[in-house]
Amino acid sequence: MLKKLVLKFTDGNHRIEFDPRGITVFVGPNNSGKSLILREVEAAIRESNRNILESMNILQDIEPEQLNEQQIEKIMQSIATVDARISSKDDDSVTIFLSGGEGSLSTERITKRDVSGLAKLWADKQYYINDVLKRFLIRLDGRARFDLTRSQGVSDLTRPPTNILGLLLINDALRSDVQSHIFNALGLYFVVDPTRGTKYHIRLSKENPQGYEQSLTKDARAFLDKATDIQDVGDGFKAYVGIISAVLAGHNRIFLIDEPEAFLHPPLARKLGTQLASLVAEREGVMLASTHSADFLMGCIQAGRNIRVIRLEYRDGRSKATLADTEVLNKLFRDPRMRSANVASALFYDGVVVTEADSDRVFYSEIYHRFAESEKNMPSILFVHA
Repeated sequence: MLKKLVLKFTDGNHRIEFDPRGITVFVGPNNSGKSLILREVEAAIRESNRNILESMNILQDIEPEQLNEQQIEKIMQSIATVDARISSKDDDSVTIFLSGGEGSLSTERITKRDVSGLAKLWADKQYYINDVLKRFLIRLDGRARFDLTRSQGVSDLTRPPTNILGLLLINDALRSDVQSHIFNALGLYFVVDPTRGTKYHIRLSKENPQGYEQSLTKDARAFLDKATDIQDVGDGFKAYVGIISAVLAGHNRIFLIDEPEAFLHPPLARKLGTQLASLVAEREGVMLASTHSADFLMGCIQAGRNIRVIRLEYRDGRSKATLADTEVLNKLFRDPRMRSANVASALFYDGVVVTEADSDRVFYSEIYHRFAESEKNMPSILFVHA
C-alpha cells in the first residue's frame, strides 16, 4: 500500500529514502525521533490537508502504491465481513470494518462504483492517501494497548458490532485465530465474556472455552466465572493481548506500533516480533515499529523476509539516521554464532568493543563506566567478547 517514504534530517541536510513494504524497525536512544516518525506517518495518511508534509519535522514525502480497480476490489473482498447479519445481500457491494479509538468499530459498505472512484483518486495523491490508505491503518502506542483490554459496551447482536470484542464474540474464525496466537504465547485461552450485563470483558483461562462464549447455559456461566479477568493479570499480559487482539481482529495492512516490547519479558517480546512479522507478510502489508528491544527485532528477523533497520540519533540539536544494510543484517542474525554473541544489541548502542576474553570485557567496561560517571554526553558502548 506504501511504496516509498522519505525522511529528512538536519545533520548534513541528508535524507533517507526507502521502500517500506514489509517491516521497518526504528532504533536509537530516547528523543531521537522514533515515535515522532510514526505520528507523522499517521497524520500524513489520516489528514486530508494537501500541505500536511510542510509541517513535518522528519517525514518529507510519502508515496502510495497505485492500485487499480481489480486490486482494490480484491482487497475489499478479502476484508469483507462474512456474517449474515451484517453482510450485504447485494452482490455489488461488501461491508468492511473501520477501526477507531479504544477498540471501537464502524462499518462501511463499499460498492463497485465506490471502488472505481477510489482507483481514480490516484490523480490526486493526498486525497488518494486519505481516502484509501486510512481504511487500512492502525497505530498502537502504550495507552492504546491497555485501552483495548478494558471492558467494552455490549451492542445489539443482530446489528454490526461497535467494538473489537463484539466482533470477536460473533466471528468464530477471528476469535479462534486470536485464541491460537495468545495460547501459543501465554499458555492461556483468550475468552470474551458477555455475561456481565452491559459490558464485554476479556478473560483468560487455562481451559479451552469450547464455544461457551456464545452460550448462557449453567456450564457456560460457571466456566466464564472461573476464568481470570484480564484486569487481574500483569501489565505484560495485558499489553500482549491488546496488541494481538487489535491487529488480528482488524483488516489493517499498515501497522504503526510504538515500543511493542513495553512491559514484555524478553522471550515474549521476541515471540510478538515473530507473530507480527508473520501477519504483515501474510497480508502483504507494511509495519513501522519503534523499539528498544533486541529481542523484538530478532523475532521480526526470524519470521520476516523483507526487513530493514534504521538507527536514529539526535545530539546538540542535530538529527541523523543510518539505514543498516539489510543483506548484512540477515546474514549476521541468521548465523547461530552471531545470535549467541548478542550482535543484535549492537544496533542500540553508539559503538561496540569486542574483546577476546570475558575478563577483558569486564576490565574495559569498568574503565568506561568510571569515565561515564563524570563526563557528559558519553557515547553508549556495548562490550562483548568473541
